[in-house]
Amino acid sequence: MWNVIGSNTTLYRQKIEERQKELELIGYSKEEAQTVKRYQEFLLFLLKRIDSFPVSSQRFIKSAMAKKMSVKEVCRLINDTEEIANLLRFGELVFNQYDCEFAAEIENEHPTKKAAIIRKNLPKYKKELNLSNSHLFALPGEIRYFEFLTDLDLSGNNLLCLPKQVKCLSRLYQLNLSNNLFESFPEEFEFPRQLKFLNLHGNKLLSLPECIGKLTWLRDLDLSSNHISELPREKPKLFSLEQIDLRDNKLTSLPKWINEIWDLRTLDLSGNKLVGLPKDLGRFPRELSKLKTLIIADYVEVPIQLLERERKGNLTITRKEYEFDLFIGAD
Repeated sequence: MWNVIGSNTTLYRQKIEERQKELELIGYSKEEAQTVKRYQEFLLFLLKRIDSFPVSSQRFIKSAMAKKMSVKEVCRLINDTEEIANLLRFGELVFNQYDCEFAAEIENEHPTKKAAIIRKNLPKYKKELNLSNSHLFALPGEIRYFEFLTDLDLSGNNLLCLPKQVKCLSRLYQLNLSNNLFESFPEEFEFPRQLKFLNLHGNKLLSLPECIGKLTWLRDLDLSSNHISELPREKPKLFSLEQIDLRDNKLTSLPKWINEIWDLRTLDLSGNKLVGLPKDLGRFPRELSKLKTLIIADYVEVPIQLLERERKGNLTITRKEYEFDLFIGAD
């Protein structure tokens, strides 16, 4: 991989521009040519980041690059240098999945063969990117280059925040952030607006982030196993929500707007500090009319109107066994 990157960033940028012109000359669409350019710019980004490290680290890495060592081998040798290891690990994961190296022999091939070599190595319009369990503690802002992503898995890492460039992933509809270290999101942070599935299981959230409440197309929201003690009083704009998992949090009550999530089909409230559900939950015909599955702790009191729906077979209420004292008395 490293053999396509020169140590001179200016020279490499010139090569990027030259290849861009080559692509246009051999009949590539602007969209295809632009995709290649973005990929090459990402390589350049990696090089620039390496140039920003201490001289001793630069010398070590470039020596490894000169020996044509794989990214994995470099990471293994410098695993005590957290920032460098994180950057290279991210690069390794991305490039392994893209499988679109530009071979060094392009520069020396006969012109008639250039088109075939470039097309063979053209980056795929990657729709899924799995970076789970990769020991990442940061996600580079250059994730914005992968604008064709529809599914991004970042679960099982050490992430505390996301770069603002995530909102540029205009095609992303599924995002898995489970088992990270998120406690909150900045007020100015925005998820991609078209997101439909969001998994934040196993983090350290204390409340429902405001940025989630703006996701009007969101259908499935997993907030289980966090530290959420209350939901906002103001109604969020979760107009399309069909499933919400709030199990194993610290909720003691529910806001009135739960009644107004018209498309809600599955609600999991088990493992919280709720003693009973609100008496007006689902009282009127339109309220929670599409709810088919309700999951609660076995000691939680259920309002009579929901018990009536269960009796008629319109609602399934699953009662999980929990120790009453454990959840009600726990801090």
